[in-house]
Amino acid sequence: MTTEWLLFPVAGAVIGAALGGLFFGGLWWTAQRLSTSRPGLLLASSYVGRVSAMAISLVVLASLHPALLMGALAGFIVARTIWVRAARDSDRLQPIRITSDRKGPEADG
Repeated sequence: MTTEWLLFPVAGAVIGAALGGLFFGGLWWTAQRLSTSRPGLLLASSYVGRVSAMAISLVVLASLHPALLMGALAGFIVARTIWVRAARDSDRLQPIRITSDRKGPEADG
């Protein structure tokens, strides 16, 4: 019982970092595949899957012990920070440019 105050938040942080890695890794994976034939379906299913997995995981952690939830939220934020920095520094990530072959109203002349 005396180590409970340290064990639960640390375990929660590890679990939260793993969940955050999966969440933001899934987001990155989805963004890389937006050139598929059905990007709307890909975005919607990825969003629903990632958010559902996170919500279920956080509810389970909260039901086990509140310190697990607090640690998981901290770990999730750390994972987000790592993914954002990695994405910013990555040469593989390029901005998505949406172009249109249609001419705008100013081209009607």
